[in-house]
Amino acid sequence: MRVAGAAKLVVAVAVFLLTFYVISQVFEIKMDASLGNLFARSALDSAIRSTKPPRYKCGISKACPEKHFAFKMASGAANVVGPKICLEDNVCSEYRNSL
Repeated sequence: MRVAGAAKLVVAVAVFLLTFYVISQVFEIKMDASLGNLFARSALDSAIRSTKPPRYKCGISKACPEKHFAFKMASGAANVVGPKICLEDNVCSEYRNSL
């Protein structure tokens, strides 16, 4: 009984390794065998991910040229969210119900 269990384990590990090898060959995955390289790469990845994109006035996608104002309008959502107007990073979101 114990020999059959050990044989099943060996076959399962062999199938896993063979599957991993075939997938790495099909998708051309390059593996570095050094653990030091893996840890160094993960530290660099976290440093890159932690950098935030620059924030421009009123949350627009790029900076305004000289002698121009940053301006953004949002119309709101029905009666749930009121309209907002942003001018040079000053937001006015006063909503008055006209009924």
